[in-house]
Amino acid sequence: MPHLMVEISAGLAVDETKLLADLAQALYDSGEFVLGDIKSRLYRADVSLVGTGGGGQDFIAVRLLLLAGRTDAVKQALAQAVLAVLGGLPFDCKPQYSVEVVELSPLYRKA
Repeated sequence: MPHLMVEISAGLAVDETKLLADLAQALYDSGEFVLGDIKSRLYRADVSLVGTGGGGQDFIAVRLLLLAGRTDAVKQALAQAVLAVLGGLPFDCKPQYSVEVVELSPLYRKA
């Protein structure tokens, strides 16, 4: 734990492995996680549209899935750490960034 899922619009050029590594490092630096427990993946949205498609269509949407028990302040700090990494990416355009912190159900299981 945690699971880090990154969705990126298809046309946005980014070093995907470096982005995942930078996000994992930011989560590790929070002191909340062991680096080897952070499970990251990235998906490209083959087809996407923001509004009616009149510009500003690139985005990076991050979902951070956590086990229950962290305070809202900790979750907010984790979201801000993710946004700081995204905000530091060198793009010619201005993508829209979002971070959703999700607390998993007590029924979550892994094997």
